[in-house]
Amino acid sequence: MSPLWIRLIYWPGTLSASAVVAAAGVWTLPWAATRRRGLAAWVVVVAVLSVLTYPPVGGLLLIAAAVHLRNRPWKDLLLLVGGFLVGFATGVVVVSVANLVAFGSFGPEIAAWRNPNQLGSLGDLLVNARRYKRQLLGIRTTLGPAGVVGLVSAVLALLDPRVRPVLLKVFLAVAVVAGLECAQTLVTGVRTNVRGSLWAWLAVVLPGALLLAGSTWSRRAGQASLLVLAVIGLFAWRSDIGAHQATKRGYDDIVASAVQSSASDPAREVVFFQDPAERRTARGQITAGTLRMMFFEEAGVVVRWCRASECTQLASRADQGPVHDLGSVTGVVVPSPPAVL
Repeated sequence: MSPLWIRLIYWPGTLSASAVVAAAGVWTLPWAATRRRGLAAWVVVVAVLSVLTYPPVGGLLLIAAAVHLRNRPWKDLLLLVGGFLVGFATGVVVVSVANLVAFGSFGPEIAAWRNPNQLGSLGDLLVNARRYKRQLLGIRTTLGPAGVVGLVSAVLALLDPRVRPVLLKVFLAVAVVAGLECAQTLVTGVRTNVRGSLWAWLAVVLPGALLLAGSTWSRRAGQASLLVLAVIGLFAWRSDIGAHQATKRGYDDIVASAVQSSASDPAREVVFFQDPAERRTARGQITAGTLRMMFFEEAGVVVRWCRASECTQLASRADQGPVHDLGSVTGVVVPSPPAVL
C-alpha cells in the first residue's frame, strides 16, 4: 500500500518485464543464499536484469536480500553489496553497448526536456546536488505521515539491542540504493519521479517489521507502526486512484466535446494549444501525448499543434474551458499536468 508504488500501476506496459524479474529474484533468493557463491551469482544476475528492465527493482531485491541475510555475518552482506554494484555496472555497460550498436552512441542520449546538466565542474556538482535535494523533499512530501512513523520506528529499533544489528544491515542496503539514485542525478543532473524511489517505502516499513523480533515493547510498537502504515497506505491508494480516475473522465469529456463539435465536418482538424512553459517540461509533454493518443484511439483523430494565429486565440480563451470553435478548426487547450506526473 505504498503511496509511491501506486503510481507505478499507470505504466504496466513498461513494468511488466521488471515485475517478472522481481518475482523471479524473490523466489530464487532462499535457494541462492544457501552458499556464498550462489548468492554472489544471484545478486549479479538480478542486478543486470533489473538495469535492463527497470533499475529501481534491483534496489528492492538488494534490500530484500539484506533482510533475508539479517542473521548472517557482515561479510556476507558486504559480498552481497559488492556483487550488486558489479552487476549494476555491468548492466549499464550492456545497455550502453546495445545503444552503440543500434544507434551509434555509447549510452542513451538524454532528451533536452529532461533538463540534463552533465557533471563537468564544481558548479555543476552544486547544481545537481540541489536537484537531488528537491528529489528528497518530493519523497518526504509524498510519504507524509508515513515518513514520521518510519522514523519513530527506526529510533525504537536502534534502542533495542536485539533489533539494532539487523536494522543497521538493512539500512546499509538502503543507503547503497539511495546512493546510486543520488549518483545518477549528480552525474547527469536528471531527477527521477518519486514513483521510481521504491526504496523509500521499504525504508519506512522495515523498521516496524523488524521490531516484531525485539522485546515485548518493541513488538507492540512494531505492530502499531505497521497498522498505522497500512491505514496511511490504504488512504493514499484510494486518494491517488480516485484522482487518476477523475483525470481520465476529464480527458474523456474533452475528447467527446471536441469530436462532437467536428461531427458535421469529418475533415475538420483538431489542434492543440499548451502553455509554452508546460510544453517544455516532461510532465507537460506526457499530458499532451496522453490526450493526443486518446483522440486517435477513441475517435481516429490525428491532432496537430496550433499555428501562430490559432495559438493566440486559444491562449486568450484558455480560462473559458478546454474546447473552442475557431471557425475552420476545433481548438483544444491541453489541461495542466495532473499531480500523478
